[in-house]
Amino acid sequence: MKNKAILIIILFTNYFLYSQESNFEVTYSVTVSFDKEFLSGMRKELRNKFIEAQTNSETIYPKLLFNDTISSFYVDESMNIGNNNKNSFIKMLIGCSKPVFTNLKDKTIYFNNPDDGRLYKNDEFLIYKKIIKNWTVTKETKLINGYLCYKAYRKENDFDVTAWFCPKFPYSYGPKESSGLPGLVFELNEKNTTFGLKSIKKITKKINITTKGLRTPYEEFLIILKERRKKRDAFLRESEK
Repeated sequence: MKNKAILIIILFTNYFLYSQESNFEVTYSVTVSFDKEFLSGMRKELRNKFIEAQTNSETIYPKLLFNDTISSFYVDESMNIGNNNKNSFIKMLIGCSKPVFTNLKDKTIYFNNPDDGRLYKNDEFLIYKKIIKNWTVTKETKLINGYLCYKAYRKENDFDVTAWFCPKFPYSYGPKESSGLPGLVFELNEKNTTFGLKSIKKITKKINITTKGLRTPYEEFLIILKERRKKRDAFLRESEK
């Protein structure tokens, strides 16, 4: 009986260690760049905020925690340097105000809405959508941190998104919603932002997917948002009379 109990403890311990060690943590750098033509059309105060965000983007440290089935992409607040308000603006610009969760089992991406203050409350909705797999994988390659990566691209809201993924790490994850490729995304280029892999390591940190908010399909959330904007605009028009 004693030997059986010891065996159970050993098996449980091995399972616990295996499940923990199968988790990885990737730290990405962020580079933000705006062209002069884009900035020139802004009023001075707003232009200065964008220039400041461009200069201070290195103070933001997004991380990707993942295992075989789930991932969590978020900004590590403990590593952030500088003014919180400035960092909040940068996170908004690069689309990292809220964590993005990916579940490969149900092929779904989850995220909460940010705090708008007028149209919806913070974390009011838990928005979900299917993983987008409309990538075009090319034969173009480059070395990133010594690893061979392949180029893939797709269109998203009328702008180009480019990802460099590494088949040696056969995990279909990346920054934000860049999952669906046959390898971990080492670099992601979208609009004016580049996420670049800085480090990757095994960890024992648990990955938790948020349960906050009303579960809402992305398409339905857009309809709700449109209706609330209509009501807000109607209210503003009435208040101006």
